Amino acid sequence: MKVKNYLLKHLVYALIIVACFKSPDIKACNVNANFSVSASTANIYLYTFGAYDSLAGYHYWDFGDGTQDTGAKVVHLFGGPGLYKIQLIVIDTNYSNCSDTITLKIGISGCNVYANFNMVDSFGHLYFTNLSSNATSYKWYFTQNGNSDSSVLTNPDKLFSSCSTVTILLKAFMNNNCVSSKLITYEPKLAVPYFTIERDTTTNFSGLIVDKSKYKVSPSYMWFFGDGDSSSSATPTHTYQSMGPFNLCLRLTYGNCVEYWCDSLGFDSTGQLNAVAQPFTLKVVREGQTTSSVKTMQNSFVKLFPNPVTDVLNIESGEEISAVRLISVNGQTVLQKVANETKLQLDLRMLNTGVYVLEIEMKDGGIFRERIMR
Repeated sequence: MKVKNYLLKHLVYALIIVACFKSPDIKACNVNANFSVSASTANIYLYTFGAYDSLAGYHYWDFGDGTQDTGAKVVHLFGGPGLYKIQLIVIDTNYSNCSDTITLKIGISGCNVYANFNMVDSFGHLYFTNLSSNATSYKWYFTQNGNSDSSVLTNPDKLFSSCSTVTILLKAFMNNNCVSSKLITYEPKLAVPYFTIERDTTTNFSGLIVDKSKYKVSPSYMWFFGDGDSSSSATPTHTYQSMGPFNLCLRLTYGNCVEYWCDSLGFDSTGQLNAVAQPFTLKVVREGQTTSSVKTMQNSFVKLFPNPVTDVLNIESGEEISAVRLISVNGQTVLQKVANETKLQLDLRMLNTGVYVLEIEMKDGGIFRERIMR
């Protein structure tokens, strides 16, 4: 019960004075005043105070705002933000009125705003989703190469033409008297290199590299064929003269930005992909430019979802699937499954997060490859 006059104070001090004049043969005082403080999640000015001791005696609280209370555990509503001096006096009325006092200061900001966001990069065009809580207004700051820009929108977007590091700062305000900030640095991806290797079902030791790279402004190409040769053409044709396998890499360069994607390849003695081989030829084409002599499964025939995937990847195909395998970026097969169906699921929860290549072999011999994010 709240007490708003000085009678309670005078009673407490009288009890302490009585304790001081007790006979000297009384045992030493073992009262130790201390307390815990916890803030309410429903009201930023509502606090619960609890004494640590288990005495059945007397607990007196002074909250430093002109109000007092009694009890081992009390709840107090402060009038606003500030620095408050909290005093607890504990009196053991069952043991010669032995007492102890503790005074602590607590600061109440009245601020429980939390700044947070995520973003999606669409070739340098960043789209932000504001995940802040309890905020009433926002201010975004974007800095790249010494140039700064800002926005007060809740969910802004920002276009960058360089992959140089961007500093992104979000300030979330609550009623203009408190603020929370989140700061990150990020390098925009203006180009994403990626290709798949398809086999020619009509000609042995011949294949096609399907370039599926994505970009907004055309970058400079450089292909590294893994045998010491290279080409700066976007769509080269290359003949291997020695045994494989080879590590084929694509490098995309735009300004001072460089991105890579690599995969291994080779043919066996029957003309099948991905083994050591006699001389064979590969031709690079852009996605959508494959010829009829090359058996390649287009994305419209196979659906993969969700991608990125957290636990289970769903695969649906317009043709019957005979087998699937998942390959890591270093070329290792981390998962294989034999299937004779058009729909199946892969449980990827045991795999590390990262980029993988899913290879699907169709019953008619076609090969589908796609990049998977785990």
